[in-house]
Amino acid sequence: MKSEVKLLLNPTIFKFVLRHPIIGIKRFAKLLIIGRAPSGCESFFTHQYELLEVVDTKCECDQKQLHDYSTEICWVVLPTGPDGGGARTISRFINALDGLGFTQKIQIWSTDHFDLEAQSKIWHENFYVPFDIEIVKFNSGRDANFVFATAWQTAIPAASKQCKHRLVYLIQDDERSFEAIGDSQNLIYQGMQYFGCALTAGPWLSELATSCKIPVVSHFDFGVDPIYFPSKQLKNNQVVAYYQPGKARREAGLILAIAKRLISEDKNLEVLLVGGGEKAVFGPRLRCSGILRPHEMAQIYRESRVGIVLSATNASLVPYEMLAAGLTVLTNKGAHNEWLGRKEAIQYLDAVPAIFSHAIKDLVGHDNSMWSDMIPSWDEVILKALIDLSKMRRHESLFPHILTNKLDARNKYQF
Repeated sequence: MKSEVKLLLNPTIFKFVLRHPIIGIKRFAKLLIIGRAPSGCESFFTHQYELLEVVDTKCECDQKQLHDYSTEICWVVLPTGPDGGGARTISRFINALDGLGFTQKIQIWSTDHFDLEAQSKIWHENFYVPFDIEIVKFNSGRDANFVFATAWQTAIPAASKQCKHRLVYLIQDDERSFEAIGDSQNLIYQGMQYFGCALTAGPWLSELATSCKIPVVSHFDFGVDPIYFPSKQLKNNQVVAYYQPGKARREAGLILAIAKRLISEDKNLEVLLVGGGEKAVFGPRLRCSGILRPHEMAQIYRESRVGIVLSATNASLVPYEMLAAGLTVLTNKGAHNEWLGRKEAIQYLDAVPAIFSHAIKDLVGHDNSMWSDMIPSWDEVILKALIDLSKMRRHESLFPHILTNKLDARNKYQF
């Protein structure tokens, strides 16, 4: 009872009760009767487990059973900001599939309130999704032949009452490493097992998807948007580091340690932190630019000599964007990063500030403009990924079969 009284005396809650006495008294009375309400996390996890009970695990459908829906593909996504890297990659696939003639829609899933109009504007204006692609709140996706999940939180809702042969999971990172041990980890693993097909960012994640018993697994490499390729630009003695203090996998502490050591050892170098954080000056030659738009990032890359990008999970696509702009890139060792290859242009180092600092000082005077020739465009990468996936025609997933038909129709039309 003491905790309930303490809750009522909370200034915010007390003001709410004064302004809305009937609603406030009802809610407080309910709390006294049933005890503490579940927290947001508990409610979320409980809802996910309940959805698991209605996943169709015994479906045995074939191509003849595809319905004549007006929408062929439903993408289930989370709310995003205008600079969401994962959402931008999703939009690239949406645009590529739109070019192949697939009819699509986007359904936004969240247990929290979000502004649907603002989200639609982001997808259409920031990520260039065609305006004829409908963007709505999640309502099961059961009126589409195929449902694509794009994050672990969307996997189980997407799979609910669906046949696994019609489910595709676009996996961009090892999401298990984002979450604490417990319900999240359990749900991530369980959710993946209901998908007949997965398309992963790089081969390292394909191993994860296979270990979770997804029968059809293919991967895509990273590409680069045209804005990152170099123009004639005078480079200065600037090192650019990808810095996201809100994301543990980006190892912001190590980034700062490298930067501070570097400017203390070489008085001619400046270090600019980009990608996240607040605009700030950490010292006379060390500053943070905060979050920038892609064209602003591209300009900074073109003006810099060396780039640093760290990842403790799946590799970032930022190293390729830096290479396209003519930088040599340093990142940390590990199979999760080294599938990027290009070892003549990307150095994979032990996560020790002194090692990074020493390597950077050796690289600052080099001309790295030739690196841009080894980086493919996103259009090339996605088309190759879709062709590769279309070749994996097995009974556990219908999507590669339909993709083959669309690609064949495209080739017939073009030639």
